[in-house]
Amino acid sequence: MLDLDRMESGRMTIHPEPMDLNAVVEEAVGRVRPNAPNHTLTVELQSDLPRIKADADRLTQVTSNLLNNAVKYSPTGGRITVTTRAEGDQLRLDVRDEGLGIPAEALETIFERYSRVDSQATKDIPGTGLGLPIVRQIVQLHGGKVWAESELGRGSVFHVLLPLAGAVAGVEA
Repeated sequence: MLDLDRMESGRMTIHPEPMDLNAVVEEAVGRVRPNAPNHTLTVELQSDLPRIKADADRLTQVTSNLLNNAVKYSPTGGRITVTTRAEGDQLRLDVRDEGLGIPAEALETIFERYSRVDSQATKDIPGTGLGLPIVRQIVQLHGGKVWAESELGRGSVFHVLLPLAGAVAGVEA
């Protein structure tokens, strides 16, 4: 919560350095895999992905959070697929799951502080409602954007776009 407060007030800085987004994804998947024995984690990374100037620790936090949510909201297992690719002057990271899905009316509010989808299916799933707001703030500090698409009962996909030019906001030199 303190990180989110610092980000929202403009007091958090990121430390961009040339980095490999694929290495960040592989590290995050490696951390999450032991906690997801009933899930199939598939990684589809563009092999010639350009390097980006970004804060690797913060992007690891973004990727780990999206992966942990995919595991948490796919209680019966299923496939979770992480992809990276270059799109014009941006890098794209997608995390797709076959979980519970998110109602259409909640797709915008899930990125707000303390927002959680309340339903019979999610009532026993623990969480603070801070993970996705933190993801959004970190992505925005990097000059990028994040959004989700979902279908109830069929899963969700979270998209992250990051500029190849590197971080443009909240940068500490």
